[in-house]
Amino acid sequence: MNQHYFFYRSFFLLLLTGIIAFISFAHAGPPGESAWLDVPKTGIGAGMTVCGIDAKELTDFINLSARSQTIGNWNVAGEFFIAPEFHLSSDMSLKIEYAYLLNSHSIDDPDNIGKIDFSYGVHMPSVIVQYLFIGAEGYFLKFGGGVGYYFATLEEKFPSYLGSMRSSANGIGVKLDISGQTPLGEHVYLILGAGMRFSFVGNYSGGIFDEPSTSNRSVSMNFISIGVTLGFIYYF
Repeated sequence: MNQHYFFYRSFFLLLLTGIIAFISFAHAGPPGESAWLDVPKTGIGAGMTVCGIDAKELTDFINLSARSQTIGNWNVAGEFFIAPEFHLSSDMSLKIEYAYLLNSHSIDDPDNIGKIDFSYGVHMPSVIVQYLFIGAEGYFLKFGGGVGYYFATLEEKFPSYLGSMRSSANGIGVKLDISGQTPLGEHVYLILGAGMRFSFVGNYSGGIFDEPSTSNRSVSMNFISIGVTLGFIYYF
């Protein structure tokens, strides 16, 4: 199956589910004042996102290092997050999220010195504003977006006797997301969601990019990612 088709289909199926849920909640109308008073106002959530990521410049650089096409543009990555959430009103929520994305690739060195491992991570603190819909028995649907400032690292690890090199980059990122929160108990809710990120992180510097053979290359950590999220949130 085409990778682009798979990830976009998954995202838009989840988005369609969110739209249907949104229409259902909107038709029911906003909660009454007494219902809003019973809604928990502050919580802290954590979980994991499995995402498809397209970091074209980076994958092109890795493939060039192998002198052959070894990995595709779309790859699966993991993302872990922790996020305090604040219900500001009966229809607005604020989330302050810290997420960390990581992935790695291993290639055969063209000079036959062994495997070369490329691993990258992106620290992604973000402030996200969401529309909040409150359903029966305390179910929440939230969708919105926000911005953050991302910090990326790239490590190129050679066979043990040659060591490794680390590079870094930073820049702005944008996130769009939708999530549903289902109560499992008085304070604990299950989070199911989907999200899309747009990274505008600049060019890597240091490490391998200080070497004469690569110092004239510009490789950024610009990327697009689409993912599905599973987590839990505890409301105080």
